[in-house]
Amino acid sequence: MMMDLHELLADARPDRLRAIRELPASEALGFALRRVLYTDRDANVRAAAARRIAAIDPSDAPEPWLLDALADRSPLVRDAILRALSRCGTTKSVPALRALVEHDQMWWIRRSAIYSLAAISGAAELAAFTGALADPFWRVRHAAVRVLTVLGARDPEVRDEVLETPPSSTLTFLRSSWGPAAIEAPTRAATLRSELPPALLDPDPAVVTARLATDRDVTPRALVELLCDPHTALRELAAERLVATGDTAAFEAALDWLEEPRIPHVVDTVHYLLDHLGDPASELATRALARHDRIGAGRWAIGWVVATRSESLYDDARERARRGDDSLRRVALPIVDTDELVTWASGAAGSIPKGALVDAIAAELHGRRAYDALARLDGTGHPRVRALQIDARARRESSDEGSRWSEVDAALADPHHGPRAIAARWLVRAGRIDPASVANDLDPTVREAALSGSIAAPAAAAAIHDTDPWVRRAAMRTISSAYRDREDVPAPVVDATCIALTAIDPWLRQQACGIALQDDRALGLTLSCLGDRDEMVRAAALDALEHLADSDARVRALVATDLPSPARAMAYSWLVRRLDDAATELARTAHAGETDPRVLAVLAGAAGIEPPVIARAPHDRIERAPTPAPSTERRPFGRAGFTVAPLAISGAYDPSTRALDAAAAAGVDLYFWEPGYDLLTRFVRSRRDRVRVVTGSYHADAASIRLDVDRALRTLRRDVLDAFLLFWTRSPARVDPEAYAVLDELRREGKIRAIGFSTHHRELARTAIEASPWDVVMIRHSAAHPGIETELLPAARAANTAILTFSALCYGRMLSGPNAPSPSECYRYSLSQPGVTACISAPRRYRELAENLDALATPLLPADRIAALREHGAGVRAESQRFNTLLRQPTRDAAAAAREMLAAELPPSDGESAPRRLPTASQARRSRTRLGGPRRR
Repeated sequence: MMMDLHELLADARPDRLRAIRELPASEALGFALRRVLYTDRDANVRAAAARRIAAIDPSDAPEPWLLDALADRSPLVRDAILRALSRCGTTKSVPALRALVEHDQMWWIRRSAIYSLAAISGAAELAAFTGALADPFWRVRHAAVRVLTVLGARDPEVRDEVLETPPSSTLTFLRSSWGPAAIEAPTRAATLRSELPPALLDPDPAVVTARLATDRDVTPRALVELLCDPHTALRELAAERLVATGDTAAFEAALDWLEEPRIPHVVDTVHYLLDHLGDPASELATRALARHDRIGAGRWAIGWVVATRSESLYDDARERARRGDDSLRRVALPIVDTDELVTWASGAAGSIPKGALVDAIAAELHGRRAYDALARLDGTGHPRVRALQIDARARRESSDEGSRWSEVDAALADPHHGPRAIAARWLVRAGRIDPASVANDLDPTVREAALSGSIAAPAAAAAIHDTDPWVRRAAMRTISSAYRDREDVPAPVVDATCIALTAIDPWLRQQACGIALQDDRALGLTLSCLGDRDEMVRAAALDALEHLADSDARVRALVATDLPSPARAMAYSWLVRRLDDAATELARTAHAGETDPRVLAVLAGAAGIEPPVIARAPHDRIERAPTPAPSTERRPFGRAGFTVAPLAISGAYDPSTRALDAAAAAGVDLYFWEPGYDLLTRFVRSRRDRVRVVTGSYHADAASIRLDVDRALRTLRRDVLDAFLLFWTRSPARVDPEAYAVLDELRREGKIRAIGFSTHHRELARTAIEASPWDVVMIRHSAAHPGIETELLPAARAANTAILTFSALCYGRMLSGPNAPSPSECYRYSLSQPGVTACISAPRRYRELAENLDALATPLLPADRIAALREHGAGVRAESQRFNTLLRQPTRDAAAAAREMLAAELPPSDGESAPRRLPTASQARRSRTRLGGPRRR
């Protein structure tokens, strides 16, 4: 069946996503996708709509729609919009993109904004790119470096301007990308001495968490240092302990974290802490309002005053907002006088886009019904403000018959669909215009708005033909409200009802049931709906018949016509139930001329006739044996007593069921799983006896580890876990004999087959397996990082410890450069090393998985290719070291990060990256508008 736009309103998310992908491009689809982008309840669907909008119309037509949605609460949607704008955006998008680069709390949004800004404006936005070189997150700095590298490759003016920025290791890294440069070790600013006790300075956050849980002597000030840690359990425990201390000075120190909201986790953690303070928050807010050097603290304090309605602090909060920027003013709007709000709107400037503050002020004034003040705002360039002004004007006019509607009338010519839609709805309701007068508006939002209210009912009949599914539904809703249960239904409405009863959209069919039943044509179509494939339509048709008086004779006459057999069977069933004594006569009469076995079966019971035997085609169910997996090499899993295929698959990027089935068919039987890998969870449950699972815990205390084991068993519906690891081990304390004993006890209980840990540290791993009989170690290995080949694998072979390797592609860096190997060769390099049990692959898409599975056919590389990969890996390693030294400086262990924060040094943080491919340097001349060259129309 041909797809229709109404499928964008399907209840199931997969159905809506499929419709977004597969509906044929058209102008109507563009408008429908805009509606989805603005209103769909699911962020994944909204993001998909943003991507498709740019794909079906790569010109700048969708740009205003995308910009209107750029404030979406979901970073997933904002990222999709930014990527779409990189294809269809113009200089109109630059202010919004620049603001995101500077202020968005999510690092990947800032990164995408950098790339989009570069694609649109190129070297014209050097200030934004050079400013991003100081971003607290290294991935964002890297994005700025990549853009500036391309822009400066052929343009000395760009290089000269960039090199005028303050010196930094990031700038040195950038400079070296343009040619030879002296690389010096970066110097770190002097920092405050940590107040944490030595036991809590362990590099492994899981160990620190376990120790903090039992150490009650940590000072409140020291706890503040831990609020930035990437380890969730440690942050939350530190916040809870800090709240319990009641130490106001420590709370005030915690406020300093709010000065850089772009550091991941910190803002949320501090807000969590402050939300649980209770009465001490009042004193803290008072102190924060008195300080004019802390924007973040002031923003929190004003928000707290507004939320708690602490009227005693209203004056202080208003004064702090007056002295601050727009981000402070926006929080203070509910407690500011109306006249002052108007003043703020006229002079908005600061750290958030002016439009955001003006729109918020307009919404605040509209909520107060301060319509005179709202009318004084300048709505030029602010369609949301104009829409609210039109709504306010119409509300006043509707209560004053003597007033003029000139402003509302004029809004019908507004260039933005929002004000036009508001004006159309009010003018139709007031009877000032005929809904048909806006029926030809190009924007479906305006056409839909004109159909609200009973006065629009006659025009709704024509709108049933509209190309937009929301307009069609609005038309049907208006018709249903005006004409249901009425006998005097006009002919155009009867025609519209009949069209709706045969529409593709089941919602229209459901709503049309019960309207115009006095017309035999409509009644016949309603009877046809008794056999509808959609249950809600069948129920609506049956309900309509039940409420139709004196319908038996008409239905009896119509049921013998050319109704589809399912509907005919349902109609006879309904008649037999209604006719009581006459049911037998009807059944016998109808039975005599009926041929359809489904209808005969319904009539036979009422007529006392033996039901017909319905012949069925013989069908023998053929049990298909599963296709045996190809013969693959099996390797012993250390001393655990089982073997595995040498390539394992991780569910980190949610590989599809199709991909997982393909992996299993190729012989893969080992899967790396963590909670949240939903598709892999279902796959493992369905193949419990045929796959092996590696999972683990990020905790270090016995109670939490036991909980993680039990949770994994329960989630995967298994009796035993094949391998359980202590994840991301960074210190010997994490794998000491006490830690080993915890897992060993779980193994003796039969819950685990093999116990081990994951780490990046070769020496730590070797020392641990020499001290205790660990079954398995998961560790990084590639041709760029071959250290385990001499420092760990010999000891692992001697101890009969299984080795699982990961990062064989070195995060994709092994796949670039001259004579770069294929992904399969990278995995085979690791598998060729004596002592490696299996290599873990984390494919992002099916194509990547298919490439990686080649490693199963021939897991070993010939000696000459091993040598070639080592040579290539040496170059990759050298570049990685330069990158880590100059750009990706140490991310934040808790103490170092806290010291730098308290000393006003903002360190970087860590995360995942998937940057968009940039154009070549030859395309990046400063004279061009876009980084990628002139846009093709």
